[in-house]
Amino acid sequence: MKHSYFRSIKFFLSLISVFFLSFSTLVFAEDFLPSIDPLFQYDFKEEIKGEDLMKCALSLSVKPDGDFYNFCMSKYRELEKEVRSEKYMSMNPKERGQEILSLIYDKCLSLYVENQTKLDVLFEKGSYNCVSSSVLYACLAREAGLEVIPQKTPDHAFITLAFSDGSKIDVETTNPYGFNPGTKKKLAENGNVTRYAIIPAKKYQGRHAISERMLVSLVGGNLAVLNMERGRYGSALALQAARLLLVEDENKNEVSEVRNDFDITCSNYASDLQRKKLFKESVLWFEKVQSSWGNTPYIQERYETACHNYLSSLLNEKKFSEAESFISERKTKLPASVLEPFEGNMLMLSLQEEIKASSNDQALTLLRKALENPLLKNDRQYLTQIASWQAYFWTLKIDECEKEEGFVKAMELMEEALSEVKGNRDLLKLKSNMQYNHAVQVHNKFASLANQGKTQEALKVLEKGLEENPGNKVLESDLRRIKKQTGR
Repeated sequence: MKHSYFRSIKFFLSLISVFFLSFSTLVFAEDFLPSIDPLFQYDFKEEIKGEDLMKCALSLSVKPDGDFYNFCMSKYRELEKEVRSEKYMSMNPKERGQEILSLIYDKCLSLYVENQTKLDVLFEKGSYNCVSSSVLYACLAREAGLEVIPQKTPDHAFITLAFSDGSKIDVETTNPYGFNPGTKKKLAENGNVTRYAIIPAKKYQGRHAISERMLVSLVGGNLAVLNMERGRYGSALALQAARLLLVEDENKNEVSEVRNDFDITCSNYASDLQRKKLFKESVLWFEKVQSSWGNTPYIQERYETACHNYLSSLLNEKKFSEAESFISERKTKLPASVLEPFEGNMLMLSLQEEIKASSNDQALTLLRKALENPLLKNDRQYLTQIASWQAYFWTLKIDECEKEEGFVKAMELMEEALSEVKGNRDLLKLKSNMQYNHAVQVHNKFASLANQGKTQEALKVLEKGLEENPGNKVLESDLRRIKKQTGR
């Protein structure tokens, strides 16, 4: 039999003179954004008792104070009355522990269902799992004067009883013969035949003791995950918040474990918002969690991711003023490592829009000014992009100049461009192409004159061409050939 049923999360009062148990409304329909109020809040004045634990467990399972809740509590009180009777209290503690297990199977438990954590269903239908059966047993054993030590593994819950002689006995509550596994239990005698049952002893990997409140909180933890799987985040959050209040006075490991479950539930809801592209709402959700329940490293990390995604969406939509306002409002909440890249990206995108609408000279002036900004001038990626834009606008300007004022003026502009955008491959390639095209034009004109026998004119064309385009190999070759032909 597979006993365990802990819902895993991806991405959970001694007789008191006055027992206060106030309940908030369970969120059955999702509000937007959902409440983070606990499903119930409690206050107690003295040592917690079994009935108090049962009230909390039932309140995690069903709306409290209704007829059905009261029906379940009356069923529990009948069992509690029996275990406190003289019949049970006259037994030695170990016999009493075994008889309590037999009692809950005789009167209540009938069907093991792996995911049946709810205490109301346990009382109504008799179905149970390791968590719900352990809660019931723990409450009754406590009222019968036994020392109860709930146990938990990564995927199972059970009970250990401690006795005054120093011994301890495990109770596997998912089986009617689970008291002290590994020992024989006498079933019945039929003539000369005696029947026994034995549940093998088991080494529970990763077992550790937990508080009774932590055990009860597992009911809410399992139900919270079921609600999350069905998209009922409001209900899941109300359960997890109730768990936090339930264990807030327990040891730090239990508080940390439940807080982690709470944080994961909150983060899963934020992830659901982001899948729907509700990036702003995801940010507001995390800020609501931080305001209501404080911050943790886990929540902060996911909050920063939500802010990153929201800012990315704003920049993609070119909503620069909204992005700027968002950054300004959250400078104290977010580290520079998150904000600075966006401030730089925002500047670059804004710059891109400005230079698109500018003349060549205006664009180059804007780019020079951008290089003075500390957020941009120390980032290699930004510098590379700005250099690319500079080369583009210099190319347009040089091309325009060559058409209007000729090769010489254009080459002067090219040198100015290369002094500003040093070593730019696009500009160097443009320069080479301009020099080649100029040489081709000069060569063709020279060749035409030379072929017409106009040697002097051809020679002047070459000399002027080399003056404009010094060191050009094509023109130098032409000059050598004509000098040789003319004997110069």
